[in-house]
Amino acid sequence: MPTESKKNRRFIRITNKRKWKKNKKIKKDIERGKNTIINLSNKQLNNTEYRLLGKGLKFCPTPKPHNRIQLKQDVFEFTRKLRLNEYFAAKEENSEGNENNSTNNYDINSKKKNNSTFIPPSGRDSNLDFYIEAITNEELKALQSLQKDENIIIKKADKSSVIVVMNRTDYIREVHRQLENDQYYKKLENNPTEQFKKEIYEEIYQMDNISYSIKESLVPDSDNRVPAFYILPKIHKQFNSDLPLGYPGRPIVSGCGSLTEKISSYVDNILKPHMESLPSYVKDTTDFIRKIQNITNISTESFLVTMDVSSLYSNIPHNDGIKACQYYLNQRTGQQHSVKDILHLIEIVLTKNNFQFGDDNYIQNLGTAMGTKMAPSYASLFMGKFEMDFLNTCERKPSIWLRFLDDIFFIWDHSEEELITFFY
Repeated sequence: MPTESKKNRRFIRITNKRKWKKNKKIKKDIERGKNTIINLSNKQLNNTEYRLLGKGLKFCPTPKPHNRIQLKQDVFEFTRKLRLNEYFAAKEENSEGNENNSTNNYDINSKKKNNSTFIPPSGRDSNLDFYIEAITNEELKALQSLQKDENIIIKKADKSSVIVVMNRTDYIREVHRQLENDQYYKKLENNPTEQFKKEIYEEIYQMDNISYSIKESLVPDSDNRVPAFYILPKIHKQFNSDLPLGYPGRPIVSGCGSLTEKISSYVDNILKPHMESLPSYVKDTTDFIRKIQNITNISTESFLVTMDVSSLYSNIPHNDGIKACQYYLNQRTGQQHSVKDILHLIEIVLTKNNFQFGDDNYIQNLGTAMGTKMAPSYASLFMGKFEMDFLNTCERKPSIWLRFLDDIFFIWDHSEEELITFFY
């Protein structure tokens, strides 16, 4: 007779195996372009819910107040006319030479109903059925059903347009798995927003080289909101049954309306030109294609290599990131801004970075949060300094080195053994 613990272990193995098979199929469907909706939850979605979610998370119907009874009557009459027209038009096509084709007191030529209550059945024309279903409030009911279901969370997938439906409990477990890592986050007993607001006011007005008008534009508003923490599931990663969702989540802190939103935007405007002047800088896919098209004389024995940085934003030590920014700020002649003050503003964004998940308050100890405006420029300058220092120490170097944030592409014209040495 198996013990209770053995039964539990066997149940977990079976559950994980089923979950692995399900997610293996999901990944294949994504690769083939079949799936735009990924359901990782226990909820069984119906066709209308799939269709509604397929419109995208930006689809936002805002119906005006209306007489619901009159609306239903109008919709009924309208859809009945559609079915009658389709029904008799089809019969007319099939009845050659019959100019007075009428059935059930409906005259197709005069379009008079003659008090008939006849409604043609569905299933005759799939396009018409689809249209009628869409306008008879089925999608509105589906929207309300999804909104009221407290057991699920719906988010856009990381790095794709796929929409992911998750169990709320699994989503919360993945969030807590990340927030409990004290290397990156610290849980706070109280909300420090008011204290941080006072400190930011004092620090900004004590800066000597920033005009009063700019200081006024940088200080927090009176009605700032506390940033919220959320994750986007990385369904492009390898499935892992040990993770609550089966996939890791990309941590994001929504900085809209936060204490440091204005400061972060101001700093970003200053750092961005330095980022764009980096030798490895890639703006977007089009820019990357243009740059590689200009590469000539590539040997048939060259290695085309791609790699990325693991959790770049979260792993930048504050001191190293600030020093990298200082290095590039000092490179530009005719500097209109005080480097000291800009570095101080960067430090404010990095350290006054409290946020909430649910009712709990946290602060980020390491790195910068995705969601603050300056994050891409700040991270790119850190990587620019890091790759410059690293490549200067290498005896064998890539002939081409391009980077978009944390994604790197380079061409290696040496041996495979030397490439492995370069990595390690």
